Amino acid sequence: MKNFALIALATLLFPACQLDCIQATGPVEERTLELASFTAMEVSGTAHVTVEKGPQQRVVVTGQPEVIDLLETGVSRGVWAIRTRQCWSSVEGLSIHITTPAELTSVEVTGSAEVDAGRVFGLERTTLSTTGSGSIRVAEINAKELKLKITGSGSITARGTCALLAGSLSGSGDLHAADLAANAVDLQVSGSGSATVMAITSLDAEVSGSGEVRYSGKPQVKASISGSGSVLPLP
Repeated sequence: MKNFALIALATLLFPACQLDCIQATGPVEERTLELASFTAMEVSGTAHVTVEKGPQQRVVVTGQPEVIDLLETGVSRGVWAIRTRQCWSSVEGLSIHITTPAELTSVEVTGSAEVDAGRVFGLERTTLSTTGSGSIRVAEINAKELKLKITGSGSITARGTCALLAGSLSGSGDLHAADLAANAVDLQVSGSGSATVMAITSLDAEVSGSGEVRYSGKPQVKASISGSGSVLPLP
């Protein structure tokens, strides 16, 4: 009887939770947003964000008006948290195109959002991270230090150069950095994730679980493996 009561309560509550979400029905529109300048982004949800270099900051959002109205536009300490104030449902999705003269220092993705970035990152330290099933794709980067973190089943793809690539993978995510020439690479892989890198001078890899690291170049390799994982050169 107690179990039946819990099931009945859950049945009553679940539709109520669904009713809290906005159901978008309007026509797709394009809207330009006015924001303070920012050098970092935290992207949540399911948005598709593209970032490119330009002489002036410009943010153009494409989606249904009910969804665009929910988008947070506040910038705090140089960080734009790209998220909505309420859950929503839309068959059209939400796309955000950013043009910026600034040098970005950090991009964080939570959920299933996607970020595609051009040459918009600075020359010092850059941080890229995904939590969930989202992805970050960087067409070109030239930095002294590139720090990557993948938690879950997400992926990061990066091209360019860096002096130090420091990355951690936890879960089943993927790091695609075969076209990122790194002088030194320091990786920690736990779970079933995989990383492909280009290491010029040194590669320090710690693998626990069934994860794998594949590398090109002729680095000095220091590998610590616990489980069925592997650290091997690319064929």
